Amino acid sequence: LAVSNLHTGFDLYQLETGEPWGCLQQAISTGLWVPVKYIHSGFAVMGGSTSGQLDIWDFSTCKILQTLMHHGIHSYHVFINGA
Repeated sequence: LAVSNLHTGFDLYQLETGEPWGCLQQAISTGLWVPVKYIHSGFAVMGGSTSGQLDIWDFSTCKILQTLMHHGIHSYHVFINGA
C-alpha cells in the first residue's frame, strides 16, 4: 500500500501486516494529498505532486527511475467511487 503522507512524499506499507515498509521521498510544497499508483504490474510506483512533478520509483529499491514535469495549465481531476 502506498499513501501520500503530506510531509516527505509517500509511505509504503505491507498489506498483510500493516507494518511500514519504506518511504518514497518527494519535495512537498503544500499540505495536500497527491495521487499515487502502482504501475508496471506492481514493480514501480508513480506519484504526483502539487508542483506539476510526477516521479516514478522502482518499488524494490525506492529509487527514482524517471521524473516528468508538467508546465503550463493546471488541471484538476475528481475521482468518484461509485457503489
